[in-house]
Amino acid sequence: MFLFATKRISQNQIPLIHDVIPIFDILTTTLDTFVDDWACAPAVRAAALRGLSVLNKYYTLTDDSVVHRIAMST
Repeated sequence: MFLFATKRISQNQIPLIHDVIPIFDILTTTLDTFVDDWACAPAVRAAALRGLSVLNKYYTLTDDSVVHRIAMST
């Protein structure tokens, strides 16, 4: 799934919002699995948690996008 997402974003000079939102979801789901996996080293879980924090920071910025608001309202 990551390979597909990477290729999709790499093909565009400027990724469009409809390309980016699903990738946020893929990354969030993947990082959630590491955060919840107690078999992983504590450093890995901490890094995944930090990654989620950064993703959430940028995901919330999409709420400020007029395009995103229009897309979500239809």
